[in-house]
Amino acid sequence: MSPPQRCRARRSWTGPNGFSSSEQNPSITKATTDAAGLYSVTATVGSCAPAAAMTIVTINQPPGLSLQTSGNSLVLNWSSGTLQSATNVLGPWYDIGGAASPYM
Repeated sequence: MSPPQRCRARRSWTGPNGFSSSEQNPSITKATTDAAGLYSVTATVGSCAPAAAMTIVTINQPPGLSLQTSGNSLVLNWSSGTLQSATNVLGPWYDIGGAASPYM
């Protein structure tokens, strides 16, 4: 979300965990679920400050994947989403039919 482009606008962002920034497009590196919530921004030009623009941010943890052996089999467990395979990291990636997470 970007505030309207204004000539020499002063920006004021606020958000969860005491987040604040005066950057036009701030970012949070290595964000955790603590950074999720309501963010607002105002762009002030002179004494004119329009109503704040707001957005809700959701942070999803990366899914976990574990590999276990069971006899002559390999068991994959993952927390959610679709299991896919590819012959190399660049893909193409394909859904593995019939695979469902045991945690869903």
